[in-house]
Amino acid sequence: VDRVAIHLMTTLLRADSSASTISPMSQVTTPAENQLHLGWTSGLNRRRYKRLLALIIIVCIGFNGLWRVRLDSSLYRGVARSLANGEGLRFSGDVNSHVYPGFPLILAGFERVFGDSPIPALLFITLLACLSLVMIDELIRLRYPDWVASLVLLGTGLNYLFIRQSHELMTDIPFLAGSVASLLGWEWMRQATSRRQRM
Repeated sequence: VDRVAIHLMTTLLRADSSASTISPMSQVTTPAENQLHLGWTSGLNRRRYKRLLALIIIVCIGFNGLWRVRLDSSLYRGVARSLANGEGLRFSGDVNSHVYPGFPLILAGFERVFGDSPIPALLFITLLACLSLVMIDELIRLRYPDWVASLVLLGTGLNYLFIRQSHELMTDIPFLAGSVASLLGWEWMRQATSRRQRM
């Protein structure tokens, strides 16, 4: 680790002259402008789609179709079962005011279509996790150099909590996907030059 740190510091010091030409991030409009080239960053920019596919495969390998019973996920499934049966937002017969109805409504829809199996909902969460990786990569590339996007993508896709939540019936991954989709849509709207692009 020390040797790697020393190598990185030496590389950064050598790149001082090129680093001085970088504009503030508020002025960066495309990733092609003012990129900091440190030698090792060019390796991160190659094989973008292969790296993204590898991370998606890693997320999918963890899928086993088993519902890990936890306090929050059992609450979501219980409320979803009540909604699917037409009993409203109830859990164990009592009116529930602890969870927002959005995620239980999604789970209730899966339950109405596919029955009591948790597999379709788990597949949906895993699909949202893979979609989140694609959107994160696209979002970061709109504002930062390619190597920064590659590091952010690797840091997210190889994160233990991200991989674990990709197979849980929890709101974390749907919230992440919705947040990143909103930010990506906002950036696309800001960069749009025509009405068609805005649409």
